[in-house]
Amino acid sequence: MENIAVITMNPATLTENVSDKTLFTPESKFFPEINAEKIIKIPNYVNFGDDVVNIFMNLNVKLPEKPEFQNMLDYIYFSHLVAFYLSQQDYDKLLFEDSDLRDKILVQFKNQEHYLGKTALL
Repeated sequence: MENIAVITMNPATLTENVSDKTLFTPESKFFPEINAEKIIKIPNYVNFGDDVVNIFMNLNVKLPEKPEFQNMLDYIYFSHLVAFYLSQQDYDKLLFEDSDLRDKILVQFKNQEHYLGKTALL
């Protein structure tokens, strides 16, 4: 049986059956039946830092749509911990939510060399 990991910041958008895969997510309310779920709890100080950055940017930079940097500290914290966990475990295949998340995670802890040719997008 293949050891597959699914990495997503937004588990509500998953369309694939993940019951037999390891799921890396910052939320657990969407898949209570999954046994191999790695919930990355974002600490309150990271959320607070995101709030401060978001307020500062919204007050000083007027953009018509939601900017890419919204909740950037959550994203960085999540990607760093997932990269660490992936470096500790050997998976046959990694499925990522998007290419930005894939690139951010694989560049850390030499995961790019280790998982060369083993990644795909959802």
